[in-house]
Amino acid sequence: MKAVIWMTVMVLMGGFLKADVDPFSDEFATPPLSELDPFSATFGDGPVDPSDAESTFKVLSSVASFKPGEPFHLSFKLSNPRGWHSYYSNSGSAGGPVEVMWDLPEGWTAGNLIYPVPHLSPNALGAGYDYSGTNHFVTQITPPASASGTIELKAEARWQICTDQNCILEPGPSPANTIPLSISLSSSAAPVSSDAAGEIEEALAATAQVSEAWDIEVRNVGTQLQLDLLPKDGAVSELEEVYFFAATAKLTDPGGAQKLKKTDKG
Repeated sequence: MKAVIWMTVMVLMGGFLKADVDPFSDEFATPPLSELDPFSATFGDGPVDPSDAESTFKVLSSVASFKPGEPFHLSFKLSNPRGWHSYYSNSGSAGGPVEVMWDLPEGWTAGNLIYPVPHLSPNALGAGYDYSGTNHFVTQITPPASASGTIELKAEARWQICTDQNCILEPGPSPANTIPLSISLSSSAAPVSSDAAGEIEEALAATAQVSEAWDIEVRNVGTQLQLDLLPKDGAVSELEEVYFFAATAKLTDPGGAQKLKKTDKG
């Protein structure tokens, strides 16, 4: 059994066990950092021209019309150009994360941005957590029970894309620059699914999930962060490999070794 340990660290730390996405598969395979050529003009997909760097994006909704008081999801669907990568909330040693900041009408609320499981990839400065191709960055939106009519939901987004040699801030050269996003939705007595509902549901299913089969305890041991995985009913008998993605920058070194050891606790 191979698993990904995903932990979001804010004031308190909470643990999540992810077992259906495998960063140890060939899809995520990367050479040892000692073999990385920082002067190479390639990054996985062959030679890359900085002039080709321009991401495409759109906002998708899981509903065509919303029911007041009932949550739904909005996705920032980002497609990176060939050879370029965008970044997880903790980008690692290079790059800046995808960020979406919602500016909602009074009474509306937005949850934290839900990131896909990233790739662990080497770069000229060490290693980082990134994405290639097309990915969904999803937010749960909750309208107030009093919402009615057609509502425009607005946001601002920013992100950075990099190759092994180049990094570009999108949509502009300054971290303060953002690009406006908006989508208009109408209320209805019952929610009506949109054409994008299945796509967003599939994207959410591939994110980190809470596991009821494990308890996770976290502690500092000297300069190291130790995670104790305590099996409960339904846990697999053996874990072959586990990987911990830190959501907070500088909490761990993405290029550092992670060791798995079985203890008498299980």
